[in-house]
Amino acid sequence: MRTRILSLLGGILLIIYVVYQVFSANYVPIKTVSADDVSEYDIAETDGLAIRDEQLIKDTSADGYLYDAVQNGGHVAKDGVIAQIFPNEDAASVKNQLANLDAEIAALQAIGVPGDDSHADLDTLQNQIAGKSAEAAYLSMGKLDTVQAVKNNLLTLLNQQQLTVGTVTDFNARIKTLQDKRDQLASGVSQSTGSVTSAAAGYFSDTVDGYEALLHTKDAAALTADQIAAYIKNQPTAPSGYIGKVSTDFDWYIDCSISKNQAANLQVGNTMEILLPFITNDVLPVTVAALNPDSKGNTAVSFRCSIMSGALAGIRVVKMQIRLKKYEGLKVPDSALQFTDQTGQTEPGVFVQVGNVVRLKKINVLYHNDAGKYSICKTIDAMIATDASNGKTSIMSTYSDYLKEFDDIVISGKNLYDNKVIA
Repeated sequence: MRTRILSLLGGILLIIYVVYQVFSANYVPIKTVSADDVSEYDIAETDGLAIRDEQLIKDTSADGYLYDAVQNGGHVAKDGVIAQIFPNEDAASVKNQLANLDAEIAALQAIGVPGDDSHADLDTLQNQIAGKSAEAAYLSMGKLDTVQAVKNNLLTLLNQQQLTVGTVTDFNARIKTLQDKRDQLASGVSQSTGSVTSAAAGYFSDTVDGYEALLHTKDAAALTADQIAAYIKNQPTAPSGYIGKVSTDFDWYIDCSISKNQAANLQVGNTMEILLPFITNDVLPVTVAALNPDSKGNTAVSFRCSIMSGALAGIRVVKMQIRLKKYEGLKVPDSALQFTDQTGQTEPGVFVQVGNVVRLKKINVLYHNDAGKYSICKTIDAMIATDASNGKTSIMSTYSDYLKEFDDIVISGKNLYDNKVIA
């Protein structure tokens, strides 16, 4: 009897083992991702040519040492001082240290003033810090005053972050230390022996490249793709004896060449967005000033820009990206796409987990990113139906058939079908 019971138990255990192995071989756990709302752009990448009306500023320092009183991108008035002349290099260096200390003290004093952004949202601050860190990295091999300006902005953001999270309550001690250091330096600074002034009002840049006499804003709209390519390829020799230049107009232009198909997304007068990824992290708003197609399938584009900064003041030939078209919708990985529904028709869809049930939902693909292997699908707003007999409105039942934001998209599973119940 005991032997029979043991044999029976052994048989039951064997059956359980076999069932488990079969189940394990066929079971694939459901994996999901959220249907998040995202933005994507069609991008045209090309070389840009910056065009400004510029006046060169002659170096009149003789044997003296210059200290720039105006930073790159800074505004200067007509006959305004661009640089001060000092008798020796140490005196010019001290003047520069004083300016940096003044900037840091002013930034710290501004933090905590009512109406400022010192207690801004922490996420916003962290995003701004990340952006300025990247910009500082981009500019680390560039002009020292431009890098210093970005670093000052980054330092201000980091200080605001400390105040927001409670690491510090104020910066009074730091301000006092900086003021003492400034007073000590100022007590021994030499007086300037002269100055360099600007004959015109505008925005200063200490870069001189030889294009100043060749490119003018009045010609920007007329340049062809071949002319732009020639200017970019044949860079002139920079003249000597100048400390910089002043851009005399508020607006400046950046011309480039793109394909005819890409230019089909542009229209004269439209506002667009461009990026200069090796110059700044900022997105620059521009206006399409001119479109000049040629017989070779290229189109010369002239963009007008009204933004000026230290990073932008001296640019000439730059890598640029043009945002041609924006797509907004729900991000769907390629691994989730289904192309056959339960009626045998081939239309795109995805499986969505709703509780312990798998649902097949429809999607409307707007854009596919081949490199990222995902699609952006149209967000379907609630579809409203009106009853002709009484005028009442209601949400159509078909609305629930479409993918919506925050749905759990199935990206991994086996033997899936609509309305399948899962464990």
